[in-house]
Amino acid sequence: MGLLSPAEPTADPSGPSPGAYRCNLPRPMSPLIGRSGELAAIGACLDVNRLVTLTGAGGVGKTRLAVEAAAQHANRDAIRCWWVELATLSSPEAVASAVASALGVRETASEAAVTAIARFVGERPVLLVLDNCEHLVAPCADLTGHLLALCANLTVLGTSREPLEVPGEVSWRVPSLPAPASRAPMTVDILGGYAAVQLFADRAARARPGFALNAGNGVYVAEICARLDGIPLASSRRPCSCIPASGPQSERTCVC
Repeated sequence: MGLLSPAEPTADPSGPSPGAYRCNLPRPMSPLIGRSGELAAIGACLDVNRLVTLTGAGGVGKTRLAVEAAAQHANRDAIRCWWVELATLSSPEAVASAVASALGVRETASEAAVTAIARFVGERPVLLVLDNCEHLVAPCADLTGHLLALCANLTVLGTSREPLEVPGEVSWRVPSLPAPASRAPMTVDILGGYAAVQLFADRAARARPGFALNAGNGVYVAEICARLDGIPLASSRRPCSCIPASGPQSERTCVC
């Protein structure tokens, strides 16, 4: 995935201090599997709507999809794009400060953060990504509503387990990945055609080098993906003993 490169420090006196970036999207450590149709649909939404929120259950892939969608949108239109991670925040008052910090906007005692952010963005086309809004929906909605009203060319892409309920918002629910039916007999080749299985196998191989989908473990992988409704990363937090290892050792392992 091609991401935008840092821009030269801005000379705009109303903008952030030197060292500001045109794009600060995180660089994924693993490939995006599947989702070509979803990316096209989200891109089309961003073309005609100023606020799009990716919603869905935890582990469905909202953040990863937002990174790719934002990169494609920003690269295509050569616009500034800023990513704001909200997962670690606990205070509603911290949301505006987090956005200001991501943009490189200096906060002062005499000016509200939202005003400083709006002054910096101005009329420039900007894509602002707010990741993990679900625990701070009200302050995220309030800030987003104000910024969209003040900045005519601002577009906001959010991720949240629930919509922000801001007027004009498009709530785009991220679907689960296609997964095989539970206990349905199929070959490894057919099983490997499911995006949920591909994702599970990719992450399993990263957690345990040498892991490969085969006739011995395929039924277990299929069962896990089916039981998790196509969200195989929903419980990828610790080792367990549900899949036989594909290597010469007798140890059983997986990433669920």
